[in-house]
Amino acid sequence: MTPVHVEDVAQAFVRSLASDATVGKTLELGGSEELSWPEIIRRIAKAAGRRKLIMPVPFVAVRTAAALFDRFRFFPITRDQLVMLMEGNSVPTTRDFEELGISPAAMTLDRLAYLGNS
Repeated sequence: MTPVHVEDVAQAFVRSLASDATVGKTLELGGSEELSWPEIIRRIAKAAGRRKLIMPVPFVAVRTAAALFDRFRFFPITRDQLVMLMEGNSVPTTRDFEELGISPAAMTLDRLAYLGNS
């Protein structure tokens, strides 16, 4: 996956409103680095000052649990989210950001510091 910071997306949204070049265009906004799901979880947990146990779980078990429990608010993932995770969420280029004059920031602890405030 190529996670992107919410501030970079917000900045792209604002700049796209002022640009004729973005009219009718779908912007593909992805971050500057490709990360695995466990690495994303580790970085978010560290920035939030929490520890997370990461265990590999067979896909069939997660899919079954999601089918049974995704209608309940306590369950952390829906079937649709699971499908999206399995399909991958990588944007091969930062071209659309660059065309708007934005350099997307990496998913560093500094950029995720706001998570520690919760």
